Amino acid sequence: LSVPNSILLLKAGRLNDNFVKQKVIDRFKRQGIPEKRLKLYGPISNDRDHLLFYDRIDIALDTFPYNGTTTTFEALWMGVPVISMEMDRHASRVGKSILTRLELNNFVASSVDFYVEIAVSLSLDIAQISSLKKELRLKMEASSLCDGEKFANNFEKALEQGWTLLRGRSSK
Repeated sequence: LSVPNSILLLKAGRLNDNFVKQKVIDRFKRQGIPEKRLKLYGPISNDRDHLLFYDRIDIALDTFPYNGTTTTFEALWMGVPVISMEMDRHASRVGKSILTRLELNNFVASSVDFYVEIAVSLSLDIAQISSLKKELRLKMEASSLCDGEKFANNFEKALEQGWTLLRGRSSK
């Protein structure tokens, strides 16, 4: 409600069920968010249309306490900035890990209040959203997130080190 005319778009498999959809609408209404500020969608069956759906989104709000991974990568690849919240376990630190690799630390929150503050601030900065939509894919392509050869080499070294440690323990 802090951002006039904003709409929250939710997409989930269970939202194909009208009963579930109405329960979600009712929960938001109890929080003072009218139905007209919600767009609820079920799954999209093919990959192309699924990825093109990101054209409808200005900002992706990463879930917590369990961050997205695939959805975070998809959003960023499709030019949609992601806001994430870092918490105390691996499942809630993935967003920070991805965003840090893209030098987008300013989109990582350490509290719910800060998460909301980042979301409100970014949503009011249309120029920044527009700029990010143009550069995020290039930023990803240039990052270590898309350097498969380096990842494979590092993984191979880690396996070799693990194997060496295991052999050393078994010979004792």
